[in-house]
Amino acid sequence: MYNYAYRKDVNAQGVKYMKRNLVKKTIVLLMVTALSISAVACGKKAENKTQLQKIKDSGKLVMGTSPDFAPFESKDEKGNVVGMDVMIANEVAKDLGVKLEIKEMDFDGLLPALQGKKLDVILSGMTPKPERKENVDFSNMYYKTDNAFVVKASEKDKYNTIEDFKGKKIGVQKGSVQEDVTTKNVEKAQLNSLAKTGDTIMNLKSGKIDSVVLEQPVAEAYISKNPDLAIAKPVIKDEVGGYAIAMAKDSKELQEAINKTLDRLEKDGSLKKFFEEANSEIK
Repeated sequence: MYNYAYRKDVNAQGVKYMKRNLVKKTIVLLMVTALSISAVACGKKAENKTQLQKIKDSGKLVMGTSPDFAPFESKDEKGNVVGMDVMIANEVAKDLGVKLEIKEMDFDGLLPALQGKKLDVILSGMTPKPERKENVDFSNMYYKTDNAFVVKASEKDKYNTIEDFKGKKIGVQKGSVQEDVTTKNVEKAQLNSLAKTGDTIMNLKSGKIDSVVLEQPVAEAYISKNPDLAIAKPVIKDEVGGYAIAMAKDSKELQEAINKTLDRLEKDGSLKKFFEEANSEIK
């Protein structure tokens, strides 16, 4: 005999179970939704942070440089990166209230690293060329200079005009402004573009090339360590010539903060002092 009372009781329990299960699923769904919304909100909040705020939050300013460009950046006897650019970067970091971290790499790898968010700034004797400005922002210039021809001292008198370098083999740092100005100003120049400036100097000393084009202060630094080399009379003038600090595109707040530091260093004479100190330490 079928027990209708038992069936009703079973059905009632089943309904209660289904309701409880539905409530649990609803709660779980609401929690997941809330977490998702929270994650998206946090993500958007992080995306909205300025580059300056990200640096302050991280507690460090990551500087990229190619330390073969004395007196702006080179290595001391202990392997530490030193030079005018490092002095400036330390001042920027101090004003931002963070520590300075230095990452070394070849010069032509600096901009890709900055655009890949592996660096916060570049201080490496970098000239703010128009094509570079299309992809990154720059600070005000902190040093201006012209370009010089480094040659063997025994051949210095052979070169009295830029025309005397026509068709010559000339060393430049790969990715540098010297590639551009040499091609533009020296007819039929045979460029020897290398990642490190020091390697172009070695090629000159070994007779593989005829000259190396460098910024004036860098040329003077190499001459001071190599008495068999000299600076030729011709000079390549460059309207853009000079150095600035590179940073990610659309970093207005960071740019303003860095320019504020540079203005202070200019007004109190620190930039000149840094250059003289870095130049005197070249060995």
